[in-house]
Amino acid sequence: EKTRQLVGLRDSPLSDSDAREAKLVNEGQQMTEDLREITAELRNEESHMLALRQESTQRAANFARNSVIYGSLAALFLVTLTGIILARSIVRPLAQLSASATRIGEGDYAHRVIIGAEDEVGHLGRVFNQMAVQVQQRQAVLSNQDWLKSGLAKLTTLFQQQREPVAVTGKMAS
Repeated sequence: EKTRQLVGLRDSPLSDSDAREAKLVNEGQQMTEDLREITAELRNEESHMLALRQESTQRAANFARNSVIYGSLAALFLVTLTGIILARSIVRPLAQLSASATRIGEGDYAHRVIIGAEDEVGHLGRVFNQMAVQVQQRQAVLSNQDWLKSGLAKLTTLFQQQREPVAVTGKMAS
């Protein structure tokens, strides 16, 4: 009801001061309406910009999440591949070294390890080959000594057998 009264006052003929006042009120109302429209447009623009920023932030978060996931998978793959290659580079030469030790243990003293690298395992192979040379030399010396001892033992037995008939013959002659 108050609105109707104000509208009625506004529309009724007024004096100059009243008309001036009414004109100012109308201009103020128009300015208020313009400000409301501008404020509404700003709110709409800010809402639109906020939506764009949220969308951009979501895309960046998705990109970061995907980068971490795929980067971690790639790193895991590379670490696994490197581990496999490293393990093979250690296990194969050690298996060859083990097979060589078995052959030498079975009496093949001339066998040597094939050295394919200049790393710790290669160094171990060189030391193993030096040990094999020393074992072969010792085995040759022991074999020669055994041959010499067995030859001496045979000669000793032969000499003893030759002396015994003389001793037996000499006892009989006496």
